[in-house]
Amino acid sequence: MFVVVKLVYMHLNSRSFILFGLMMGLFLAAIEATVVTTAMPKAALSLGNAGLYSWIFTAYILSATVSGPFWGRLSDTYGRRLTYVSGVFLFLLGSALSGISQDMFQLVIFRGIQGVGGGSLLTLTYAIVGDLYRLRERSRVQGYLSSVWAIASLLGPPLGGFIADNLDWRWVFYVNIPFGVLATIIVAKWLVEKKRDVDGGLDIPGVVLFSLSASSFLIYLTEYSSLGQIGFVLLVVSVVSMAFFIKVESSAKSPLIPFKFIKDRVIAISLACTLFTGVAFFGTITYLPILLQWVIGLSASSSGILLTPTILGWVISSIVSSRVLPRLTLKPIVLIGASFISVGLILLVIFPTEVMVSISGFLIGLGMGSSVAPVLIVVQTVVHPASLGIATALVSFMRNLGASIGVTLMWIPIKIALDNAGLTSVSLIPEGQGAILSSAIGNAFIIGLVAISICILLYLLLPKLDLVERDKKRFKE
Repeated sequence: MFVVVKLVYMHLNSRSFILFGLMMGLFLAAIEATVVTTAMPKAALSLGNAGLYSWIFTAYILSATVSGPFWGRLSDTYGRRLTYVSGVFLFLLGSALSGISQDMFQLVIFRGIQGVGGGSLLTLTYAIVGDLYRLRERSRVQGYLSSVWAIASLLGPPLGGFIADNLDWRWVFYVNIPFGVLATIIVAKWLVEKKRDVDGGLDIPGVVLFSLSASSFLIYLTEYSSLGQIGFVLLVVSVVSMAFFIKVESSAKSPLIPFKFIKDRVIAISLACTLFTGVAFFGTITYLPILLQWVIGLSASSSGILLTPTILGWVISSIVSSRVLPRLTLKPIVLIGASFISVGLILLVIFPTEVMVSISGFLIGLGMGSSVAPVLIVVQTVVHPASLGIATALVSFMRNLGASIGVTLMWIPIKIALDNAGLTSVSLIPEGQGAILSSAIGNAFIIGLVAISICILLYLLLPKLDLVERDKKRFKE
């Protein structure tokens, strides 16, 4: 009996324990984007300065997005374990500081610190999985990670409300600390680090220029309607910084983003389509609640229930598509996924009813799940192991960038319709004039349809891949 227990422990004390720790850390980073939504109104009442309210969310998402490539490349250079532990430390530090914030400005700053740490969890979890698991195993594990996202999305808002009502809004941040410490201990103890060639160290000028360009552009996309002339300045800063970044990277000994691997057609198409899929999906789910609440007339809770099939579709297709990927390869799976999104958007434009929103949402979720996990698995299989961290980070970055672009672009027709009607907010639309908003939202969904159509055209250019053979080559390297 002792021998059996010992054999089971020996099996569990490596990858299984590491995966458990990674899933715990990923859950913390994922739920932080949603759990605060229901708790922060009380924080605003407590701290004042409600003008900074939106930045409680923006600071976390922006810093997590921009820092992702930095964490990915840092782990490629100095190792996953040290980088992961450092990132979790920053996440927990930001959590603790957010909990003791004395005013809204402090909370925004500390949320930014938390987001930088969160960027490491969101990136390195997938990079470490890419190191540990072969193709078929990784396909199964991706299903587990997708389930973590789904659970975090479903539990976040009600959990935040429960904590704020029964404890204190500050505990939304404090509760992260013990679980984050446990996840760090597990990964630090059981993750065996591979020896890496530092090769010139981290490209600091590249990191600074990329961060400046990306953050300026994302801030513009997030706040463009209220920035005025500052918005133009941010765009100029973003473009100039990116131009210098490209110049610096072309001669850097150890560039932040090795442009040579982007020349691979599979990686280039995957990154581009990740961007366009992000535009279509995240832009759509952002404005579906407006359609449900201000056009159809449902309550917030009812609209939330109708959007649940979207998450369900994402989880189901993510698990299924990942499992069949080694047999079917990438091209047919992502084409089917993009087709699901297209059909869902067409149905929303033609039949904007509550039943059709639920059906379309499920189809769009199926399409998104069929795109996210398979694309990441293939990029990790194709890329050289020395660049796995930055490649993983770029997939996540492009998806988040697409989300920001999609939300901004799809707001344009809605804003135009409101301005033409002389209205300043969707909440001011008089009864009987919902057709104004319905038509505008339909035009917004057409923008998403155009984005996913471009994606389909690009997917048709994907070459034939022998993923099993590429996976064997990667592990030999």
